[in-house]
Amino acid sequence: MANSAEDEDRSLESQEQEPTKKPGPVRFAVIISSLIVGNFLYALDNTIVADIQPHIVQQFKSIDQLSWIPNAYVLTGTAFVLLWSKLYTLVSQKWLFVLTVLCFELGSALCGAATSMDMLIIGRAIAGAGGTGIYFGVMALITSMTSLNERPMYFALTGWSWGAGTVLGPIIGGGFAASSATWRWAFYINLVIGAVVMPAYIFLIQDPEIPHRRPYLTLFWSIDWLGWALQSGALTTFLMGITLGGVSYPWDHGRVITLFALAFMFSCSFCIVQWLSLCTSPNNRIFPVAYLRSARQVILFLLTACASAGVFIPIYYLPLFFQLTRGDSAIMAGVRLLPLVILLVASCLLSGYTLSKFPRIPASIYYLTGAALVLIGGTLLTTVNNPSGTTRIYIYSILIGFGTGLYQQLSFSVSQRLAGAAPDTQAQSVGFIMLAQEMGALVALGISYMVLLNRSLRGLGAALPRLGLEDIKAIISGDGLAGLSRGDRELAIAVIIDVIGSIYNLIIAAGGVGLLSALSHWWLNSRRSQ
Repeated sequence: MANSAEDEDRSLESQEQEPTKKPGPVRFAVIISSLIVGNFLYALDNTIVADIQPHIVQQFKSIDQLSWIPNAYVLTGTAFVLLWSKLYTLVSQKWLFVLTVLCFELGSALCGAATSMDMLIIGRAIAGAGGTGIYFGVMALITSMTSLNERPMYFALTGWSWGAGTVLGPIIGGGFAASSATWRWAFYINLVIGAVVMPAYIFLIQDPEIPHRRPYLTLFWSIDWLGWALQSGALTTFLMGITLGGVSYPWDHGRVITLFALAFMFSCSFCIVQWLSLCTSPNNRIFPVAYLRSARQVILFLLTACASAGVFIPIYYLPLFFQLTRGDSAIMAGVRLLPLVILLVASCLLSGYTLSKFPRIPASIYYLTGAALVLIGGTLLTTVNNPSGTTRIYIYSILIGFGTGLYQQLSFSVSQRLAGAAPDTQAQSVGFIMLAQEMGALVALGISYMVLLNRSLRGLGAALPRLGLEDIKAIISGDGLAGLSRGDRELAIAVIIDVIGSIYNLIIAAGGVGLLSALSHWWLNSRRSQ
């Protein structure tokens, strides 16, 4: 570990303003604006389903598959992060970026035209794979056009668009769901906006030079396909296990146990393959194993995952809370997230701008302040035990939003400073931190939907024993409360408030782990400066 720390110190001390291939001012502004729009679309689709889920479930009558509407998107996105990080260093960044945009648009088209829940889930999976390709491409192209000191400011713009898209998703989705356009236009809108910015991608982006370009067949076989397959298998089986357990099958059912056993087997196999470089070389491993030897890189991973988990929970469950307990329309439930989004975007821009203008400000300050605010906001949010506490919810969500924004995107530039200025290492840094963001969202959403469905089924079944299983599922989907008597409705709302309150404990966990990680980051940097 000592050698790793010394290597990092030398990297930080020796980095200069590396040469960049920057277009003219007008062309650069158009390219950056178009990239920000693409990043916004990716983030928008992360959460646009949060407010339209009841409408989708009501149309397709499939509450058991509810969790796959967001999870399919995040699952394939997470699975493809490391593959994209490798491909963006091997082939044309410009044309790979265009390909990922087309993949995202194809998935969006399938979702909009879906005739069944299965078709919609497949579309979400395709869009998720393309979406992380867009996100990585934006970061890679910005890296190729900016210097190391400029980069935090432009990464802050991607953070602004990611935060704005993530939090505006429920509002825009709710607006379509409440209009004559229906929820399908929550997906079709991607096709319209994508067509507007595609010319800029094709005609204005200058393709960064690829050192040591090799034949495509050689590049294909150099990719660590075994490592990628094992990683994808581990993520898929784990998510399927926590999604099906307790809802479609009992937790002790053979299928659920088999899924968790497979997830464990795939995970162990992945670790062995990466550590020993089986069927690949150390330089071609899909996962940047060297980063695990750096305590600061591991801490950055934890911080980013915690920030992602901390913001996704309120974004998904506050609109659901208001819809089920207050009878809000989809658009009104989304509008109630505006205090969170405004403060999240503002703090993201604040941290990126100040770190770019004053690079000597310790990043630990942002991490400590942000994680502490998330912990406080999450703790206070669990105290809301009635539907009338709207003002309190606004205040607590503001704390979470502002805290998360302070360090949500910060680790991209911090990790690159630690890694060095070489293109390959910078791409690895982006992939490493992107994986943290996706893993944080995947784990948070997977566990939260498991809690929602399992505890709601048990709680509503105990509180309203007269109702059948399908009636209870209708209540969870938002379609069954209106048909209940006043007394039964109050009992059902009390159960739902209790269940969502228990889900907010995940925010406390994210804030707590984030704060411990931030303290560790501060301690390591203090030791280095002595």
